[in-house]
Amino acid sequence: MSLTTTSRYKAYMGITGTALDTLIAAMLPLVSDEIERYLQRNLELAIRKSWVDGLGGPVLRMENWPILALYSVAVGGNTVARIENDGTATRATVSFDGTNVVLTSVSAAGAETITELPVATYKVLSTLKTAVDALSAAGWSMTISSSLYDNEPTAQLRPIHAMDATGTADLQVPDDFRDVKQISTDAIEQADGGNFPTGSKNIFIWYKAGYILPTDGSAGTMPPALELVVFQILQDVIAGRQRSGDLQSESLGDYSYSRGAVVSALESRKKDLNQFRRVTL
Repeated sequence: MSLTTTSRYKAYMGITGTALDTLIAAMLPLVSDEIERYLQRNLELAIRKSWVDGLGGPVLRMENWPILALYSVAVGGNTVARIENDGTATRATVSFDGTNVVLTSVSAAGAETITELPVATYKVLSTLKTAVDALSAAGWSMTISSSLYDNEPTAQLRPIHAMDATGTADLQVPDDFRDVKQISTDAIEQADGGNFPTGSKNIFIWYKAGYILPTDGSAGTMPPALELVVFQILQDVIAGRQRSGDLQSESLGDYSYSRGAVVSALESRKKDLNQFRRVTL
């Protein structure tokens, strides 16, 4: 993902010809990644499902913005299924990172097995159960609490990290849905004025947020001031490579060197980036 394009950068710099095209195209993703890392947010427009920490106050700030739509907000989770390993494994755990349900086990001989089950493939609990039960030879099984939950979407599962499965690892989905209202481009509050309870990954939010990124045919919706900083950082990186003599045959060169050059260039532009950085309380 890149926050601008080679053509837009060349137009900004007044560059003609194609001598630098390979280098620009290679450096743009590095620059974009480091900018997003510093801003602590994903800038590209997307529909997002995430579990965030409740801080005990009336306002909840989004990890990504501007908010364009709110689909649902819920507090807490309801246990709808359990995964366990009752085989011969000495250790077995279940994790979910928002993308994959990950089953890990270690045999008595020390052999490690890791199985990733993407929720993009197993979209509801019943299909996830089929995938888990198919691993019964390795001791894995999944139980859904009620047939009422067979079609619960797996993409909304609450994240878990290395939960012991030699007992049972509980899977939860959003439980207590709340009426909320948007109060700024990056924040919401409950319509009744209540607080979001304190907790770890205890608030589920399904929403649409971000910018339409610039393309060769459109400026998109990303603030022009932010794209300007992208141009400036990329300019600093390329100028530094040219001065150091590391620009040879239009190649990217050593990855660690290139990333280090981006980080150094970003340092001098942090003041310009801070207005776009995520607010954390």
